[in-house]
Amino acid sequence: MWFLKKIKGIRKIKKKYPVNFTNDFLFIHIPKNGGSSLVKAFGFKGVTHIKAQEIINTNRSELLRSRFSFAIARHPYDRFLSLYNYARMPISHYHNNIEPEKAKHGIHLDYKLLKDASLLECAQLLKKGKLKHDLAWNQWEPQVTWIFDSSDKCLVSKIYQLENLKELEVDFLEKFQMNLKIPIVNKSQGEKEDLSQEVKMILDVYYDKDFKLLNYKKGL
Repeated sequence: MWFLKKIKGIRKIKKKYPVNFTNDFLFIHIPKNGGSSLVKAFGFKGVTHIKAQEIINTNRSELLRSRFSFAIARHPYDRFLSLYNYARMPISHYHNNIEPEKAKHGIHLDYKLLKDASLLECAQLLKKGKLKHDLAWNQWEPQVTWIFDSSDKCLVSKIYQLENLKELEVDFLEKFQMNLKIPIVNKSQGEKEDLSQEVKMILDVYYDKDFKLLNYKKGL
């Protein structure tokens, strides 16, 4: 039953293309970059991972042009580890892999593949295109697919880094007189592991544009 609800939900998402915005700003939510915490802080009704290019493709580019638009980026290694740990959690903020009917989004679609997989096995599955996380938006995709077009032009006003959210807080206080209080929501649970050189080599290729366009360094 949960799967039928999932499919219906995806159709609804794709049909309506919800966007998180106010009269002043628009937020492009790249998965596993602290976005659920910001959605909570801003008081948005729900989580959407719509891409900037999708907004343009649905003839709503005015939403991007007429207000301050932004996204949160994250170091690709840390984001990969977060996606990996999140997929392996028996119960998380949005998923329940034990009793799927009790969770908003049922079973995590990569849980069975990754629950006993090593980081290297996960990276190899990523390389082969076997991971999906979500049927509406594949959350393993490079971050740049949410905020750049095919010619590598940035489509949002500003990109913040998860490693320095203080900059976002300062900007929003100055621009919109908003004193943001950002809670911790939907955090992945798992050990902070060091990535092997073999894993990093796979990620360096798969997320190459993330490193280049989001100003992160490889091999660290």
